[in-house]
Amino acid sequence: MPRHLVPHRSGVHRIAAIALYRALLSQCRALALELPLANELQNVVRNRFKQARHDVSIPRLRLSFEAGYEAIDHLDAAVAGNATSKAYILDLLQRAPSKAKQAPPIVLPFKLQKEINARKKREDREVRAKQDPPRPSLWDRPLPLDQLSGHRRRVPVLFNAAGSVGIPVLRLQKPQPTRLSGYIADRSKRRQAWANRRHRLFDELHVAQREDDWDGLVARLLRVNDRQESAWKWATEVKTALDFSTAQLAREKAKDGEMAARMQVLVNREMELAVKEKAEREEARRAKRRLLAVQRAQLKEKLDESNDEAAPG
Repeated sequence: MPRHLVPHRSGVHRIAAIALYRALLSQCRALALELPLANELQNVVRNRFKQARHDVSIPRLRLSFEAGYEAIDHLDAAVAGNATSKAYILDLLQRAPSKAKQAPPIVLPFKLQKEINARKKREDREVRAKQDPPRPSLWDRPLPLDQLSGHRRRVPVLFNAAGSVGIPVLRLQKPQPTRLSGYIADRSKRRQAWANRRHRLFDELHVAQREDDWDGLVARLLRVNDRQESAWKWATEVKTALDFSTAQLAREKAKDGEMAARMQVLVNREMELAVKEKAEREEARRAKRRLLAVQRAQLKEKLDESNDEAAPG
């Protein structure tokens, strides 16, 4: 094997290693041993191959293959009934470390592990959603005061996210939630991708039109009549894709406009209630001050009366 080639990426090396691995496991199962010993023997083979899976040293790999072929010879002889080979295998198994006799952990492919983790997170969110009380929707606002934190209404802020892209966002609290920041970033990236595609197709449309002009010139030089000339044009497909991208951007713009209008109505309702509740709080404070003033006046009158009664006649 060339020294510049990584062994575990070589087809020849992989075929030889997999064939040896399967032969060892097959003979381990064929050997007449008690169930715990048979499982431990197979685990030793699995762990040894897993340990040397990414080994790139040619001398060490040569020694590993020689040890594997020697183990195959002893296993074949033990399966055939050779007591010496069977005793040799049992002695090696007894001297093997306990960690090598344990089953190796199952390592799933990256994509499968990622899918399993995503499914687990989704199931955890569903369980938490069932356990936690349902949170009010954004469009259920304005909420009554007893459902607001601090029993004080804070008017949400409607702003235009992502600069000139124009994504309406309603922020209910500070600091801005991480989920809202992720939503803005994702929407901005997708819209910018559509815009970049539209600009690219616009440039390609001019090239396609020049190609059609060239095809027409060649057809005239070859004296091809209209029936023989192909009806397909280079610019047709590019124009179709350009129109689709333009329509997609227009749909998103209209959708964002409708969303901004709904959000503005919500902000106006919140503002009206906030002004009304502020006036009610101020009126309550004034009523409280008037009540305190009346109580002070009554108390002063009582003190004056008691002083007059206590004065010498």
